[in-house]
Amino acid sequence: LRYLLLEGAYKDAFILHEKSSLDPKFPLPDLGDDGTYLWGQDISDPRKFLDNTWLKVFKFQPLWKVKNYFGEQIALYFAWLGSLTFSLIIPMLLGLAIFLWGLIVAVNESPLRTPNATASTIINKWAKKAFDNNATPYFALIICLWGTIFLELWKRTTARLAYQWDVDMYEEQEPNRPQFYGTKIKPDPVTGEEEPFYPFARRVWKMSGSFGILLLM
Repeated sequence: LRYLLLEGAYKDAFILHEKSSLDPKFPLPDLGDDGTYLWGQDISDPRKFLDNTWLKVFKFQPLWKVKNYFGEQIALYFAWLGSLTFSLIIPMLLGLAIFLWGLIVAVNESPLRTPNATASTIINKWAKKAFDNNATPYFALIICLWGTIFLELWKRTTARLAYQWDVDMYEEQEPNRPQFYGTKIKPDPVTGEEEPFYPFARRVWKMSGSFGILLLM
Protein backbone atom coordinates (compact mmCIF):
# COMPACT_ATOMS: atom_id res chain seq x y z
CA LEU A 1 0.00 0.00 0.00
CA ARG A 2 2.85 2.39 0.76
CA TYR A 3 4.31 1.75 -2.69
CA LEU A 4 0.98 2.63 -4.29
CA LEU A 5 0.90 5.85 -2.26
CA LEU A 6 4.46 6.62 -3.36
CA GLU A 7 3.60 6.01 -7.02
CA GLY A 8 0.54 8.24 -6.73
CA ALA A 9 -2.04 5.51 -7.34
CA TYR A 10 -3.83 6.63 -4.18
CA LYS A 11 -3.86 10.02 -2.56
CA ASP A 12 -4.27 8.73 0.99
CA ALA A 13 -5.02 5.53 2.89
CA PHE A 14 -5.93 4.41 6.37
CA ILE A 15 -6.22 1.08 8.16
CA LEU A 16 -9.68 -0.38 8.69
CA HIS A 17 -10.51 -1.74 12.13
CA GLU A 18 -13.33 -3.83 13.50
CA LYS A 19 -16.30 -2.09 15.05
CA SER A 20 -15.86 -1.59 18.76
CA SER A 21 -17.52 -0.02 21.75
CA LEU A 22 -14.38 2.14 21.94
CA ASP A 23 -15.28 3.75 18.62
CA PRO A 24 -17.40 6.89 19.17
CA LYS A 25 -18.86 6.82 15.63
CA PHE A 26 -19.62 3.14 15.09
CA PRO A 27 -19.85 1.57 18.56
CA LEU A 28 -20.95 -1.92 19.44
CA PRO A 29 -23.13 -2.61 22.46
CA ASP A 30 -21.10 -3.20 25.60
CA LEU A 31 -21.36 -6.92 26.27
CA GLY A 32 -19.10 -6.87 29.32
CA ASP A 33 -15.50 -7.93 29.76
CA ASP A 34 -14.48 -11.22 28.22
CA GLY A 35 -11.53 -12.40 30.27
CA THR A 36 -10.95 -15.71 28.53
CA TYR A 37 -7.67 -16.51 26.83
CA LEU A 38 -8.83 -19.58 24.93
CA TRP A 39 -7.24 -19.76 21.51
CA GLY A 40 -10.24 -20.54 19.39
CA GLN A 41 -12.97 -18.66 21.23
CA ASP A 42 -14.61 -15.88 19.29
CA ILE A 43 -14.47 -12.39 20.79
CA SER A 44 -17.30 -10.14 19.68
CA ASP A 45 -15.30 -6.97 20.38
CA PRO A 46 -11.57 -7.74 19.91
CA ARG A 47 -10.48 -4.12 20.25
CA LYS A 48 -12.16 -3.80 23.64
CA PHE A 49 -10.73 -7.15 24.70
CA LEU A 50 -7.20 -6.03 23.83
CA ASP A 51 -7.78 -2.71 25.58
CA ASN A 52 -8.89 -4.49 28.77
CA THR A 53 -6.05 -7.01 28.78
CA TRP A 54 -3.12 -6.00 26.62
CA LEU A 55 -2.96 -2.33 27.65
CA LYS A 56 -3.17 -2.96 31.38
CA VAL A 57 -0.12 -3.06 33.64
CA PHE A 58 1.03 -6.30 35.30
CA LYS A 59 -0.78 -8.54 32.82
CA PHE A 60 0.68 -11.01 30.37
CA GLN A 61 0.24 -10.32 26.69
CA PRO A 62 -2.58 -12.22 24.95
CA LEU A 63 -0.33 -13.08 22.02
CA TRP A 64 -2.93 -15.23 20.30
CA LYS A 65 -5.41 -12.37 20.26
CA VAL A 66 -2.72 -9.96 19.10
CA LYS A 67 -1.87 -12.39 16.31
CA ASN A 68 -5.51 -12.76 15.28
CA TYR A 69 -6.00 -9.01 15.09
CA PHE A 70 -2.66 -7.63 13.84
CA GLY A 71 -1.03 -10.66 12.22
CA GLU A 72 1.91 -12.91 12.99
CA GLN A 73 4.62 -10.33 12.26
CA ILE A 74 3.32 -7.80 14.78
CA ALA A 75 2.61 -10.52 17.35
CA LEU A 76 6.15 -11.90 17.05
CA TYR A 77 7.56 -8.42 17.60
CA PHE A 78 5.60 -7.95 20.82
CA ALA A 79 6.48 -11.49 21.89
CA TRP A 80 10.16 -10.57 21.52
CA LEU A 81 9.61 -7.29 23.37
CA GLY A 82 7.85 -9.04 26.24
CA SER A 83 10.51 -11.75 26.48
CA LEU A 84 13.31 -9.18 26.52
CA THR A 85 11.62 -7.03 29.16
CA PHE A 86 10.88 -10.01 31.39
CA SER A 87 14.42 -11.39 31.07
CA LEU A 88 15.92 -8.03 32.07
CA ILE A 89 14.51 -8.33 35.59
CA ILE A 90 17.41 -10.45 36.89
CA PRO A 91 20.20 -8.23 35.42
CA MET A 92 18.37 -5.17 36.71
CA LEU A 93 18.17 -6.49 40.27
CA LEU A 94 21.75 -7.72 40.18
CA GLY A 95 23.04 -4.42 38.82
CA LEU A 96 21.11 -2.48 41.45
CA ALA A 97 22.53 -4.68 44.21
CA ILE A 98 26.11 -4.20 42.95
CA PHE A 99 25.55 -0.44 42.68
CA LEU A 100 24.25 -0.19 46.25
CA TRP A 101 27.06 -2.40 47.54
CA GLY A 102 29.67 -0.21 45.85
CA LEU A 103 28.02 2.91 47.23
CA ILE A 104 28.01 1.53 50.78
CA VAL A 105 31.67 0.54 50.51
CA ALA A 106 32.56 3.99 49.17
CA VAL A 107 30.72 5.75 52.00
CA ASN A 108 32.49 3.62 54.60
CA GLU A 109 35.91 4.20 53.04
CA SER A 110 35.46 7.95 52.51
CA PRO A 111 33.05 9.55 54.98
CA LEU A 112 31.57 12.89 54.09
CA ARG A 113 33.48 14.67 56.88
CA THR A 114 36.92 13.56 55.70
CA PRO A 115 39.64 16.08 56.62
CA ASN A 116 41.24 18.10 53.80
CA ALA A 117 38.53 17.08 51.30
CA THR A 118 35.58 18.98 49.93
CA ALA A 119 32.07 17.57 49.75
CA SER A 120 32.10 17.56 45.94
CA THR A 121 35.31 15.52 45.90
CA ILE A 122 33.89 12.96 48.30
CA ILE A 123 30.63 12.64 46.35
CA ASN A 124 32.61 12.20 43.14
CA LYS A 125 34.53 9.33 44.78
CA TRP A 126 31.27 7.77 45.90
CA ALA A 127 29.86 7.88 42.37
CA LYS A 128 33.00 6.34 40.85
CA LYS A 129 33.09 3.58 43.45
CA ALA A 130 29.38 2.85 43.06
CA PHE A 131 29.58 2.41 39.29
CA ASP A 132 33.06 0.88 39.12
CA ASN A 133 33.91 -1.42 42.01
CA ASN A 134 35.39 -4.88 42.51
CA ALA A 135 32.14 -6.60 41.52
CA THR A 136 31.77 -4.77 38.19
CA PRO A 137 33.90 -7.25 36.14
CA TYR A 138 31.83 -10.15 37.43
CA PHE A 139 28.66 -8.28 36.55
CA ALA A 140 29.99 -7.73 33.02
CA LEU A 141 30.67 -11.47 32.72
CA ILE A 142 27.15 -12.27 33.90
CA ILE A 143 25.71 -9.86 31.33
CA CYS A 144 27.64 -11.63 28.56
CA LEU A 145 26.26 -14.97 29.70
CA TRP A 146 22.78 -13.49 30.03
CA GLY A 147 22.88 -12.24 26.44
CA THR A 148 23.76 -15.70 25.13
CA ILE A 149 21.14 -17.43 27.27
CA PHE A 150 18.44 -14.95 26.27
CA LEU A 151 19.25 -15.43 22.58
CA GLU A 152 18.90 -19.21 22.86
CA LEU A 153 15.68 -18.93 24.85
CA TRP A 154 14.25 -16.53 22.29
CA LYS A 155 15.10 -18.96 19.49
CA ARG A 156 13.06 -21.60 21.28
CA THR A 157 10.20 -19.17 21.89
CA THR A 158 10.01 -17.97 18.30
CA ALA A 159 10.21 -21.56 17.01
CA ARG A 160 7.35 -22.57 19.32
CA LEU A 161 5.17 -19.62 18.32
CA ALA A 162 5.91 -20.10 14.63
CA TYR A 163 4.89 -23.77 14.91
CA GLN A 164 1.71 -22.97 16.83
CA TRP A 165 0.76 -20.23 14.36
CA ASP A 166 1.64 -22.43 11.37
CA VAL A 167 4.24 -20.05 9.97
CA ASP A 168 7.37 -22.11 10.71
CA MET A 169 7.92 -22.86 7.00
CA TYR A 170 7.00 -19.38 5.85
CA GLU A 171 9.71 -17.20 4.33
CA GLU A 172 9.17 -13.67 3.20
CA GLN A 173 11.56 -11.42 1.36
CA GLU A 174 11.41 -8.10 3.11
CA PRO A 175 10.87 -5.37 0.50
CA ASN A 176 12.72 -2.11 0.57
CA ARG A 177 11.06 0.63 2.55
CA PRO A 178 9.15 2.95 0.21
CA GLN A 179 10.53 5.99 2.06
CA PHE A 180 14.00 5.15 0.70
CA TYR A 181 13.32 5.58 -2.99
CA GLY A 182 15.97 5.98 -5.66
CA THR A 183 16.85 9.26 -7.32
CA LYS A 184 18.19 7.88 -10.63
CA ILE A 185 17.31 5.11 -13.06
CA LYS A 186 19.57 2.31 -14.31
CA PRO A 187 18.95 -1.08 -15.97
CA ASP A 188 18.88 -4.13 -13.75
CA PRO A 189 21.92 -6.37 -14.51
CA VAL A 190 19.77 -9.53 -14.36
CA THR A 191 16.39 -8.64 -15.84
CA GLY A 192 17.45 -5.63 -17.89
CA GLU A 193 14.47 -3.63 -16.65
CA GLU A 194 14.98 -0.07 -15.53
CA GLU A 195 14.78 0.43 -11.78
CA PRO A 196 15.47 3.35 -9.44
CA PHE A 197 18.69 3.44 -7.44
CA TYR A 198 20.45 5.78 -5.05
CA PRO A 199 23.89 7.02 -6.18
CA PHE A 200 26.79 5.56 -4.23
CA ALA A 201 28.59 8.92 -4.00
CA ARG A 202 25.64 10.58 -2.26
CA ARG A 203 25.31 7.60 0.07
CA VAL A 204 28.99 7.86 1.07
CA TRP A 205 28.62 11.60 1.59
CA LYS A 206 25.66 11.16 3.94
CA MET A 207 27.31 8.30 5.81
CA SER A 208 30.45 10.41 6.27
CA GLY A 209 28.37 13.24 7.70
CA SER A 210 26.61 10.89 10.11
CA PHE A 211 29.92 9.35 11.17
CA GLY A 212 31.42 12.80 11.76
CA ILE A 213 28.51 13.84 13.97
CA LEU A 214 28.85 10.56 15.88
CA LEU A 215 32.54 11.27 16.55
CA LEU A 216 31.70 14.73 17.87
CA MET A 217 29.19 13.24 20.29
